Amino acid sequence: MKIKNLNEVPPQPTPVTSRPAGSPKETGPAPVSSSAVTLSDLSAKVAEATNALKAADGGFDAGRVAEVRQRLDEGRYAVDAEKIADAMIKQSVFSTSPPLL
Repeated sequence: MKIKNLNEVPPQPTPVTSRPAGSPKETGPAPVSSSAVTLSDLSAKVAEATNALKAADGGFDAGRVAEVRQRLDEGRYAVDAEKIADAMIKQSVFSTSPPLL
């Protein structure tokens, strides 16, 4: 499996403009035009979900984090790989989101 360099920027195509035959080439700066940006419905939903996650209060337990950190420091934290794998499979099977790859 080949992994592409994600930091590499692909070359951008050069825009082509057509002029009537015999017309002079334009010189000087291009005319400035105003642009409007319109966001899609999906971007609005993503922003709404992001704000909801930021506002949610229930996913972080400082006491539990401190307990796990102490167990890690003392070498007493055991990882149950089977439990993690089962949770990952369950999450992927019941996920309504399309796969990332």
